[in-house]
Amino acid sequence: MYTVIILLLIAIAAFFVVTGFRKGKRGRIFTGLLIAFLTWYLFWFMDFWGDALWFYSLGFESRFWIVILAKAVLLVAGVLFGGIVVYSLTLSLSSGRKYIKLVAVLAGAFAGGT
Repeated sequence: MYTVIILLLIAIAAFFVVTGFRKGKRGRIFTGLLIAFLTWYLFWFMDFWGDALWFYSLGFESRFWIVILAKAVLLVAGVLFGGIVVYSLTLSLSSGRKYIKLVAVLAGAFAGGT
């Protein structure tokens, strides 16, 4: 049943995005992207909440939050480290290449976060 719901929501989001691009309407594109994001968030939250309830039922709620906090801290540290390293490596580029610097730093931050 969840598969049908997620496929239906993704199809609705794709419909809004595609028709928005065809008709040149930013509102439809935004609506489609918002539906896609909310779909992803809903199913992510259901998974997160299911795990939390399982750990609570076993009496290991502190372990659950320690793991979540450790993952969050390591994610932030990885993003900062990757971004800072790539930023320091791109300092020698000319100021006319700001877009390339930005893309490189974002790619480094993403790689550090993963």
